[in-house]
Amino acid sequence: MISFAPLRVAACCLSLLLATNAVAQTKGLRRSGRQALKAGEQASGQVAKNVRAATRQAELTAKVAPAVQAARINRTHHHKYPSPPWIPETKIQELLKIQPNPSLLLPNIWELQSQYGNRNMFGLLSLRFYVQEFGLLTPHLNKLFKHVAHLNDKGVETRFIARMRFLAQNKKHILREISGRTLPKDNIRIRYTEDVDKLTVQNFNARKLVLSVEQRMNPAEGKDFPVRHVNARSVFETPGGQFAVYQYAGPIDLTPNLYRYLLNNTDKRAPFTIVFDEQAKSLAMYNEDKTLWLRITPHEYENPKKLHIHLNEQRTVTFTDEAGHPHTETVNINLSIPLLTPENMPSYPKAAQQFLYDKLVLLPVKNFQGNRRVTIERRAIF
Repeated sequence: MISFAPLRVAACCLSLLLATNAVAQTKGLRRSGRQALKAGEQASGQVAKNVRAATRQAELTAKVAPAVQAARINRTHHHKYPSPPWIPETKIQELLKIQPNPSLLLPNIWELQSQYGNRNMFGLLSLRFYVQEFGLLTPHLNKLFKHVAHLNDKGVETRFIARMRFLAQNKKHILREISGRTLPKDNIRIRYTEDVDKLTVQNFNARKLVLSVEQRMNPAEGKDFPVRHVNARSVFETPGGQFAVYQYAGPIDLTPNLYRYLLNNTDKRAPFTIVFDEQAKSLAMYNEDKTLWLRITPHEYENPKKLHIHLNEQRTVTFTDEAGHPHTETVNINLSIPLLTPENMPSYPKAAQQFLYDKLVLLPVKNFQGNRRVTIERRAIF
């Protein structure tokens, strides 16, 4: 049976709010004409806002209550978690339509999770809100949402979803400081900057959830997206001559020179760190303060016709929100730099994969081995 208690509560709230409005208007009449009119308008606006909020919450409660009650009855008779009478993804979409603020949905999500034993309802809420507000869903994010849901901690979930909403509300202000222009939605994502596999209730840090701008290097006018000294017109010097960074077509044996330029510009004496993940056949290289780094994994070299490097920058920006409050945020910039297919690459697919691994991953490690300005660590890069 559907309880009408939430609707009665909403009606009582409405009566109290209207009574408050009447008192405010009565007091306003004692003021000067202009002040009374202004006060009345403000009170009416606040009442309308509160009435909408109360009505929305009543609708939300009425939407969830039947399912919860049915689950309780089912558990009483069967002593186990029942199957929900709805598709979880569809239920999340319905609830977000009634209450767009995901933070205010959490109590309802927790109630449904407890009744149906489905701990991934929070993961679905995070995913649906992300798809609604940001760009493409990445494997990193899918893994993150499931991992946080699996922690099953209300404190972590509260901070996580509040942080997501903050980034969604302020992304346009942050991006204005980054590029000064509008970027496509698919280029804007979020990222957790620590190792997701090692994330726990104790070490979770909401500030590590940041905006990530994904951009492909493009020499077209108005589409270049510089990352420090690197842009679509950059060239670097090698013992074999001068080469362009964009669609690098020089000898593949000079890739260590390209990597060093991307990190440290023309300063050949600046230190950097190499992380070699032999098991994952991957490589990451960081400048001295680890605010600029590049990454080469099988994804970057698995297709010889789509070779590329990811150059990442950790950028700090200051912006002002709609309420006039200043904020300082860290933003991840991810620039994809295309490389041309080497002319001397073997044609046989398996041999080509080994060739690219040798030249793009192993060669830089061997080349910088023994250099006192280069630290080489052998461990997982993620």
